Amino acid sequence: MKKIISGTFAILLILLFSSCGSSPEKMSAKIAKLEKEVKEQSPADTVKINELVEAYSKYASKYPKDTLAPEYLFRAGGMCLSFNKPSKAISLFQQVEKDYPSFSRVGECLFMQGFIYENALGDFSKAGSIYREFIAKYPGHPLADDAEMSLKYLGRPAEDIVRDFEKKEADSAAVVQEK
Repeated sequence: MKKIISGTFAILLILLFSSCGSSPEKMSAKIAKLEKEVKEQSPADTVKINELVEAYSKYASKYPKDTLAPEYLFRAGGMCLSFNKPSKAISLFQQVEKDYPSFSRVGECLFMQGFIYENALGDFSKAGSIYREFIAKYPGHPLADDAEMSLKYLGRPAEDIVRDFEKKEADSAAVVQEK
């Protein structure tokens, strides 16, 4: 009788622990719930945002071969950038680039690194290097023109950039009037 009770207890424990384990579906559902909560909060709840970034990272760590893993890491990088964690964002974008080279948004990951170095960290040298690498690797990418423009104006004060655009606009208007 004692063996039956202890055997039954062991089976119950195994069932309990296996049901508490997380599956990709359960983790995705938790992520979807957190995303909804973050979207609906105004102002943003930094605790929930950190929880969401952690959930994205945990999913990718636990299920690295899943097709959602690089997408979740990409989203985590975007969240970190939006909530003033530029170094963490760069790290996440680099992870996507390194671990998922065939991910459809890997080019954006490289571009975003340049963008963060330029705009959030003010490291124009590093930004320029990354933009040049991006252009070399992805010359036909929709962001290639943006990378070219960023290189052209890298480190220049906003007033100079506005002045250049106003001059181009005035020159274009003059050409139209001549016709």
